[in-house]
Amino acid sequence: MPLIASFGQRGMTPALAALALTFGLAACSVPSVPSQSAQPAPVAPVVETVPGQFNASAPVRIALLAPYGTGDADREARAQSIENAARLAVRDIQGATIDLVTYGTAENPETAADAARRAIADGAQMIVGPVFSSSVAAVQPIAAAANIPVLSLSNNTEVAGNGAYVLGVTFEDTARRALTEAAERGLRRVGLIHTDDLEGRVARDGVRAAAVQTGTQVVATASYPRSQQGIPASAEAYVNAMVSSGAEVVVMNDRDAGLVYASSFLPFYGLDTRDIQLVSLAPLENDAFARERTLRGAWFSVPDPELEELFTLRYSSVYGGEPHSLAGLAYDAVAAAGAMLVDAQQTQDATPFSAEDIQTPLGFAGVNGVFRFTPNGHIERGLTLMRVTDTTPEVVSPAPGRFGVIGS
Repeated sequence: MPLIASFGQRGMTPALAALALTFGLAACSVPSVPSQSAQPAPVAPVVETVPGQFNASAPVRIALLAPYGTGDADREARAQSIENAARLAVRDIQGATIDLVTYGTAENPETAADAARRAIADGAQMIVGPVFSSSVAAVQPIAAAANIPVLSLSNNTEVAGNGAYVLGVTFEDTARRALTEAAERGLRRVGLIHTDDLEGRVARDGVRAAAVQTGTQVVATASYPRSQQGIPASAEAYVNAMVSSGAEVVVMNDRDAGLVYASSFLPFYGLDTRDIQLVSLAPLENDAFARERTLRGAWFSVPDPELEELFTLRYSSVYGGEPHSLAGLAYDAVAAAGAMLVDAQQTQDATPFSAEDIQTPLGFAGVNGVFRFTPNGHIERGLTLMRVTDTTPEVVSPAPGRFGVIGS
């Protein structure tokens, strides 16, 4: 969602930020993209298989649960981009053959559940997708009962586990990246200011988990309603909580105009952001953030920008136009499945999509950088740590090329 308003050159006062929040919360739209017609994928003859096992001499069927069927042109274009990327990954796999069959979910949990049942009945050995967490929650028990793993395109860790994995960048992941760097610099006292909603609570849990993993300590937690009235009403309390705790790092999960408005109260109530390290769990790549003095110097984490650019160029050369932001996740999921199949053929493993294979600590190389799955269904991604400046964001620490080595 683009930030609405220019905000001026000297930073935003709480009053001006309130006006931006009014528009920022209401004016979230996606530009119209011409949708390619979604042709049904050809259905190959079903090969008799045992769930979780495969025949090395036959193509391995993978189901893609894409959000086709909403009737909205922009959403259909998003679904098409997801499928395009998944099929691009199939083309790139060498040493294994994947039969990718697409099923529409209509962004509806019941439709997604029905799609999962049909996919399993059709012989799918893995499910890629769906996108939305409510649909993942509907699909997970059906897939688990058939011993079929789900590589969802969601970033909501609340639906992960018991055979379902999330590929989206999570709050836990972005917090871990920032807190790792903070710990290396001797900054271990962490304060958290989060929105009082589901997204904020997921962020809170993610930061707490990341703190345990990085040896840092959450010393203060405060929240606020994400509204034009709720933020100023809570601001003095959440700033005081950070100041009195002696937090050296302050993490915020809000985004866009909400983040600008909420953070503008930090210096207003006595927390000089030059004295602490501010961390945003949302990306701050928009140039508008550079104009906000409170956010200058703030850290944020993103997938490797250079790899993302290479993927965009590759996608555009094949399909024309840029991929949707979710397309890279679909590519990564199918590419990971291909890597597991190639390895299984080399080792004569009859169960290439076992939990052990999916959760390999070596991880996988994707178009967004390296990534791996954890036993609880979460994802760890090799992210680039960025910093807001008064011009364009700069790299604090590059994405790791492998796990265990930050900035390699």
